[in-house]
Amino acid sequence: MGWLRALWGEIGTPSGIETDYQWSLVALGHAMIGAALASLIGWWAVPLYAVKEGRDLHKGGRWRDSAADMGFVALGCTYGPDWWPLAVFAAVLVGLIIRNTPPFRG
Repeated sequence: MGWLRALWGEIGTPSGIETDYQWSLVALGHAMIGAALASLIGWWAVPLYAVKEGRDLHKGGRWRDSAADMGFVALGCTYGPDWWPLAVFAAVLVGLIIRNTPPFRG
C-alpha cells in the first residue's frame, strides 16, 4: 500500500509541469478525475476539488494552474453525452494555445 500513499502524496502536491505534453496529460487526467468523482458524488465534485486546489495554492501552486485544473474537473463532471470526448480534446487544444501565448507562457 506504499504505492497508494505515494500516489496520494503526488496528487496532493502542486506539480512542476514543464512541457506541453505533460500539461496535456495532466489536463486529460483532471477531466477523468471530474468524471469519476461526478459518478460518485455528482456536482459536489467541483467544490471538493476546489478545496484540494486551495491546498495546492497554499503550498505554493499557481492560480493559473489551479484554474485550469478546476476547469477540467468541471468539464469532466459533464461526462456522458456523445460530445464529451471532443469537448475535452478541444479544451486541451485551447489550453495549449493559451499556454503558449506570450502573456501566459511559462
